[in-house]
Amino acid sequence: MRFERRNCGTENEALFVGRKSRGMGDTGKLLVDQFLTLFSYVAEQERKKIGKRQA
Repeated sequence: MRFERRNCGTENEALFVGRKSRGMGDTGKLLVDQFLTLFSYVAEQERKKIGKRQA
C-alpha cells in the first residue's frame, strides 16, 4: 500500500502530537507511530471512496 503525503488541516495536528511526545521517550514515539499509521490508513480509505464515487 502506498501513501502519499498531502497538505491538509490535520497535518498540523500530527506535528503537534509529535512535539508533545518528545518528552515521553520511547512510549511517545510508539504513540506517534501508531497515530500516524492510523491516520494514513483513514486517509487512504477516504481516497479510495472518492475514486469510486468519481468513477
